[in-house]
Amino acid sequence: MAVLLSSFLFAFTHSLNMLSGQSVANTIFQILFAFVIGLVLALLIVNGQSIGVTIVFHGLNNFLQFTSPVKANDSLLINYALLLFLSGYAFYLWNRKSTLSVSHNQVSG
Repeated sequence: MAVLLSSFLFAFTHSLNMLSGQSVANTIFQILFAFVIGLVLALLIVNGQSIGVTIVFHGLNNFLQFTSPVKANDSLLINYALLLFLSGYAFYLWNRKSTLSVSHNQVSG
């Protein structure tokens, strides 16, 4: 529940970009993208990674977004492919989290 709530809050903060004049369509995509990124970051922590890994992951994502020669509006295919990849990675991490918690309960029980 904490993973989902923190991901939702992370995504919600990105809705404020609409106040700066960003289009509704771009804002909705950014909210969805931020939710998936939030899932990945939270699940990395749950899966035993250090917070340093999540900081590097987030920083690298922002760096690539800001320095990419392809702007978000110019290539929806790249954006959707990245969203699909990150969704798959979040799904993998979510399933790994479930496996880890089952293994941990078996060891402690």
